Formats: sequence, C-alpha cells, structure tokens
Amino acid sequence: LTRHLLPVARHVCAVEIDPYLVELLRAEYAHTPHLTVVHGDMIKIDINRLCDDMQTDKLTVAANLPYNITGPALERLLVFRARIRRAVIMVQEEVGQRLIAGPGTKAYGALSLIVRYSYRVSRVFRVAPGNFLPPPTVQSVVLLMEPWETPPVAVEDPVLLIELIRAGFRHRRKMLHHALASYGPDIPERIARATGLDLTRRGESLTLEEFACMTHAMTTLLRG
Repeated sequence: LTRHLLPVARHVCAVEIDPYLVELLRAEYAHTPHLTVVHGDMIKIDINRLCDDMQTDKLTVAANLPYNITGPALERLLVFRARIRRAVIMVQEEVGQRLIAGPGTKAYGALSLIVRYSYRVSRVFRVAPGNFLPPPTVQSVVLLMEPWETPPVAVEDPVLLIELIRAGFRHRRKMLHHALASYGPDIPERIARATGLDLTRRGESLTLEEFACMTHAMTTLLRG
C-alpha cells in the first residue's frame, strides 16, 4: 500500500504497529523524503497532532484495516472527522454492508446511522479471498468515506442523537417506547405526541431523519 501511494501523494505518513515492518519500511525508503514512518497504533494515534506535525489541515486516510480493530478504527474516524478529507478503507464485506444498509434490512444497525451522520459512504469494489495470502474465509470490500460539509440532519445535540440511536438498537426486537422509557415513564408518550412517530415500531425501521426528529423532541423535553 505504501509503495503504491508514494507516486501519487504529496506526502505519505505510514502508521505501522509492527516494529519489524517499521524498520523494513525505513530501510527500503531511506532516501524517500516524502515518506514519514510512524511506529504507533492507529487506534491510539492523535490525529490532530499528526496533522500539525505534517503541517496540514486534513489527511486522506488509506488503510487495509485489520478486521479485529475495524470498530475502534471507525470510531477514530468519527472522533477526528474534522481532520479527515476522505478515507478509503478495506473492511470485511459484512461490515461494509452494515455501513451502507438501509432501514428494515438485516444489516441495518446503530453503526449504519452513526457513521452516516458524519460520512457519505459508498462501496468502491469487492476484494475476493484469492487476492490474499493466505486467503481468508470472508469477502472484503473497499469503501469510500467522505465527511459531510453539513450533516445530513440538523440536531442541537449530536451526542443525544447517537445516544438515542444506540438505545433504539440495544434490543433490536423491542419497541421504541421501551428504549425511551429509561428517560422517564412519561417520556415515550410525550415524544410520540411531539413527533407523531409510532413508538410501537422498532429502531431498525427508523431513518436517520426520524431519529433526528426524536432527538429534537427529547432536547426540548429535557430542557423544559
């Protein structure tokens, strides 16, 4: 990946956790001034500091994510989205399906909505097991993630939006009024009146816009 990025990038900052590979990269590209090799863990790197060190406002992320850290890696992209120009990542196809899934589908979940609030996500192409050595037992997919200039829904409290999304999917088969009852016994009925939403529905049937509507009503109720 580093070898293919070098001819097309103004500067490549390669983050590698394996000390052997760090030394290998530094030796092979010792005379490549537009490569910086950082020995570190991607899910612990301070991207704000990395941008400052590289003297850039935003980074383009390119990564073949180890499948066991996909969740934490995506969380980092969400936390530092203001410093990300775009991200091109390879993930297990099952995860890719979750990120682009629509309401009412089996793959649709909290991750689908939380990522969608921050990024426009599209599938670029699939990668078959035969492209790896040794071949894995799963299909892979390359995704393009582009931060929204303006979020697709407007909410006063994005933290509450994400909290409500997680609550709506915590028990997929439960109706929404059960998820909202933890905020107070009268909250579900008041939310239903304020939004017109049928809270006998399950979270997996709601769009991002409907969760935003619920967030607005909840913000108003908690404030009052």
